[in-house]
Amino acid sequence: MKQFRDDTPPSGVTALTCAQRLMDVTPHVMQAFREEMRNHRPAEFSVPEFRTLSYIERHRGTSLTAITDHIGLSKASLSKIVARLEQQDLIKRRAATEDKRRHTLSLTAHGQRTLDQAERATLRSIAGRLSHLHREELSVIAQALDLLEPPFSSGA
Repeated sequence: MKQFRDDTPPSGVTALTCAQRLMDVTPHVMQAFREEMRNHRPAEFSVPEFRTLSYIERHRGTSLTAITDHIGLSKASLSKIVARLEQQDLIKRRAATEDKRRHTLSLTAHGQRTLDQAERATLRSIAGRLSHLHREELSVIAQALDLLEPPFSSGA
């Protein structure tokens, strides 16, 4: 499919050529974020534990099933991770109000601080990768990301 990028002049950019560029670039961007998050997570956390904390932050009141679906771990493995995070006072588990058999998960203040520190360090590293770009180029990227968010957000 590389011909889309090579054969289409800038004035003839189409949704298909943009989709191809997204497909080409997104894995590299995601790999950079994963690398940086791994590098900046507290040493005592495994990557699945850290991903679990991140998911809980973005989806407050989430369930074990939702996290299992997102992270791709078995329910048994995730239950062990959640128990460890709960013992370390990073998350709290509560019975759901509508169904006492179901539990919701949220970060504690300590869990939020831990995650915030790692995310700030990650953002500084990613910003360093972008620091060679001129202000105008950074503005173009920011505008493009603003345009990309609605069609790729949940519920789109």
